[in-house]
Amino acid sequence: MPFDTSHTGVQKLTSYVATGFSRLPNVDWPVDFTNIIRDICKLFITLYDAQLSGTIESRLEEFVAFRNFIQHRLISLPTAPTTTDSVWISGNELVSGYISSLEIIRLSLLILSTFVIFPVPLNSTLNRLLSRQLLAVLNLGFRQENGEIRELHPALLFWSAMLGAVNASSVHEKTSFTGFVRSAAEHLRINLKGWDGAHEMLIKFLWWDEALEESAKSIWEDAGLSLRAGA
Repeated sequence: MPFDTSHTGVQKLTSYVATGFSRLPNVDWPVDFTNIIRDICKLFITLYDAQLSGTIESRLEEFVAFRNFIQHRLISLPTAPTTTDSVWISGNELVSGYISSLEIIRLSLLILSTFVIFPVPLNSTLNRLLSRQLLAVLNLGFRQENGEIRELHPALLFWSAMLGAVNASSVHEKTSFTGFVRSAAEHLRINLKGWDGAHEMLIKFLWWDEALEESAKSIWEDAGLSLRAGA
């Protein structure tokens, strides 16, 4: 995580982790979603504290049990509500209809879990499925006439698209997610602040540098945003 090796680092993390979710307008939060985000925050803060204190090994059993508990509830989250004309085809193609921001959050949290909570190989069947589903959701959400995803939730789009790009295993998917990263960054004007501004935005949702930062920096550069920031 992006902090000094002192107890103040834990205090800083506690002060802003997941604050990005609380600032999303027009999101009707089901209890299941708020609880899982709260527990992932708790896990991240506890892990970071254990890293600083050198107690991870002695608390490993506790962490594994909590991780398993979170992962079970995360994969049990229902598909977020959409209109009746939104249909999943063969589990990876979404056609027509309105996409809830909660579906973007659900899929993004599942991708995050494969890197941090319950790591799996990058090119696993699960990762490929999650990439296809998230890309379909973002494509549809970005085309919505009311522009909610793009206009109301650009920070959510930026975080989600960055996770999608890091997770993508095909050139097509990575290019598509990178396009969303670029669009959201420009809408938020964080492209003018360089990688530090991007990083500040990402860690206001749920993020773990050790697993994600190196790849995310590469995506940022692939999007041409580092060049624009210095222009």
